[in-house]
Amino acid sequence: MPYGFNPSILSLPSGTDTTLTIYFTFPDNVQLGNITFYPNYAIWVDSMRLDVGLITDQNGNPFAYNASNPSAGPIHFDQMHRYKQWGSGPNDYANFVVYQNPGTSAGPAGQTPPVGCMRLCIRTSPVVGIDTLRLKVRLFITGFGDANNKDTTNLRPILSGQSAWLDTVLRYAVVITPLYGQCSICIPDASQSPMPYGFNPEPLSLPGGLDTTLAIYFTLPDQFQAGSITLYPNYAIWVDSLRLDVGLITDQNGNPFAYNVFNPDAGPIRFDQMHRYKQWGSGPNDYANFVVYQNPGTSAGPAGQTPPIGCARVCIRTSPVGGSDTLRVKVRAFVPTLGDGNNKDTTNLRPTLAGQPTWRDTTFRYAVVISPSTSVSGGGGMMYAFSPVVNPAYREAVVRYTLHAPMAVRLRAYTLDGREVLSRDLGVQPAGTYEETLQLPAGQYLLRLETPYGMSFTRLTVVE
Repeated sequence: MPYGFNPSILSLPSGTDTTLTIYFTFPDNVQLGNITFYPNYAIWVDSMRLDVGLITDQNGNPFAYNASNPSAGPIHFDQMHRYKQWGSGPNDYANFVVYQNPGTSAGPAGQTPPVGCMRLCIRTSPVVGIDTLRLKVRLFITGFGDANNKDTTNLRPILSGQSAWLDTVLRYAVVITPLYGQCSICIPDASQSPMPYGFNPEPLSLPGGLDTTLAIYFTLPDQFQAGSITLYPNYAIWVDSLRLDVGLITDQNGNPFAYNVFNPDAGPIRFDQMHRYKQWGSGPNDYANFVVYQNPGTSAGPAGQTPPIGCARVCIRTSPVGGSDTLRVKVRAFVPTLGDGNNKDTTNLRPTLAGQPTWRDTTFRYAVVISPSTSVSGGGGMMYAFSPVVNPAYREAVVRYTLHAPMAVRLRAYTLDGREVLSRDLGVQPAGTYEETLQLPAGQYLLRLETPYGMSFTRLTVVE
């Protein structure tokens, strides 16, 4: 109340079949000058769609209302749809679920809004991300003399020669999050990949004694100079070499932190692509598993501006004992031939030129800091009270949040069609209450606050 959806933001685990009920409330009355109207509402069920398609039915078919058999489809309302005329054309018919306004006969104005619900039986994408569910709704008023507006037969009424209806599209944010115990695949993202190269975040700061899932984005150097020659190397991450010096991180079952070559999505490390089993040396047993990143080269853009990027999702359990650890990652840079300016050949990881190797192995060291679990008491490791100070905000928005323990924080803003328009790395912050000022164009946004303990969401409207 007074109106909206429950929940206002739909957050779902990735790669799973699930069923849930969404409840909604429509405005009870509309004021036009001195006159109060009590509108009815018609949900245009044929119009329901997702912008990105991160949800399907449980057979993998597109998410859409099944007018032929609603109970067999992914969307089932609390009442049957009706096939009704929405325009003046001979083919202007569609399926609607109509909600009659209880009006003043059911109670005082503003206290008896039309309510309804729908059950979703869905399959979520294994790829995490943000989507938008759009619902087209028609508000309509039948007549000035019909105070309680009980007539729902005509969806296109006319009053004094004017249309007495209004169509609006409601946008409903959908967030697909990693499934506990399963490492979903990540998608490389240039906006989150450090430039000119490195890891994001650096270092990795995590709470102690907790199961968590996060994506690590990385950028590999675009080029290097060999005398007067500029080379554009490819890179092969030696996934068998991934290890921790101390072992303060395990998989979520308590097993050692290591890449699972037999079933990567069941292990604690999952890259954005599958590994390859390749020869790294001249010996008969010199084979290992690599994830290979091809250099885009100058065909993708100016030298130095199109580095190879990638990501890895880690699904881990942190030690309850605090301390520092080091993740070691062995990487091979290789250049097949001097004449291959764009270096597109990734088949041979041990190329030679003029009898000399044109590859080099480097071990990257990635700092891991575990905060002791005793530093987070009373469940206070979570974020609280993440919300705009004023909503709607006029031109400039301020959001406030409270941290009950030191933690790394990142703030993101998305439009309702899923486009990221702001990403702000706020670093590791001590416990306390903080405010951030956002400069965003007029519109509606989904805000996400991220820490190693999880994510919090809120909506923001900016007006000018």
